[in-house]
Amino acid sequence: MPLQPGNAALSVLESDSVPMLARIQVALIAGTILAVGGAFVWVIANGDWRNALVCVGAATVMLLPTVVGRWTRLRIPLGFQAFFAVFIFCAAFLGSVGDFYTRLPGWDIFLHAVSGALGAYGGWLLLQNEHPAARTWFVALFTASFALALGGIWEIYEFTLDQVFGQRMQMGASDTMHDLVADAAGGVAVAVLLYFRRSR
Repeated sequence: MPLQPGNAALSVLESDSVPMLARIQVALIAGTILAVGGAFVWVIANGDWRNALVCVGAATVMLLPTVVGRWTRLRIPLGFQAFFAVFIFCAAFLGSVGDFYTRLPGWDIFLHAVSGALGAYGGWLLLQNEHPAARTWFVALFTASFALALGGIWEIYEFTLDQVFGQRMQMGASDTMHDLVADAAGGVAVAVLLYFRRSR
């Protein structure tokens, strides 16, 4: 049976058994970490301490799936780890250090949609680990809800920084809602793919 586009995308996230693809994924993880490390040296040399902290945070978060996997014994596919590292690179390095949030008006919305998709898939990994026999409709509902919950937590985080430290991460209710809608869209897209794949 031909591999459908949606199933192909999920297969890339889950592929640990294809040697060449695995090498590419490891290279992506290593490359993004090295790029952030190089950016760290560059911003330090220019006295940009704010973005230096962004680089340190990005490099740390990139390793989060590996740390969580080992700590909880949860199997996190290499493909997911690679996509996660690239996402953090795009959000923290390109977004903050490269100023893509200002240069590309749709960058923030795009990243929220991707984060919703990754969040939904992460929720599915958790569900598979704890309740592998869960009904298909519940899997879809849980993964979409998990993605939206993560998006909500992020918006609370942004709101807290704005209120406590005087940042300007949120530009009003409309900005917040656009972000949440993008989170939901990414999460629902993955939930639908998982639903139809499990229903076959």
